[in-house]
Amino acid sequence: MPRLPRTRRKNRPIPSERIFLERNRVAAFKCREKKRRHILKTIADANATTARNQALHEIFDELQEEVRTLKNQILSHRDCGCHMIHKFVQSNFGTDSSMCETQAPRYMSISPIHSNLRKV
Repeated sequence: MPRLPRTRRKNRPIPSERIFLERNRVAAFKCREKKRRHILKTIADANATTARNQALHEIFDELQEEVRTLKNQILSHRDCGCHMIHKFVQSNFGTDSSMCETQAPRYMSISPIHSNLRKV
């Protein structure tokens, strides 16, 4: 009759094997708990990063809108006779201060550049 492994004899492991198995169970439990905590932390970090990203996109859109508004205000004053405004219009819009009215709407409707980056 072949010999059975030490742990299968009479369905009782020997004392040193019981200690090993118990330690192994404890270690496996700790490992699973650590992995679970790590996954939960990663999910929480991802949620926080997503929320921050969305908030930053909203701020970015607001700032872009403010830039458009300010540029439009400057363009509306292009014929006021102020040298600084004429210089700004010439350097930023590539035209002189006497640009015709047909060119102005192009700058009045500056559209958001990165609005497609926002996750909905």
